[in-house]
Amino acid sequence: MVTSTHEAHHSIFRHDQDLFPEVMEQVFGVVLGRAGRVTCLSTDLNELRPMERRADSVLLAGTSAR
Repeated sequence: MVTSTHEAHHSIFRHDQDLFPEVMEQVFGVVLGRAGRVTCLSTDLNELRPMERRADSVLLAGTSAR
């Protein structure tokens, strides 16, 4: 069951993409740095097979070369 709290958690990252690198560092110890770039991607996870899969949020984070 999808709740408003569940949707709010995903909405936060979709609307404030600068938050993602901070959370990755604080929770997982993964440092993306200020040069990190986060982009929201399609949540459509369909494959050639008829099975349909959808994600609540899909974020792509990268860093720039220094």
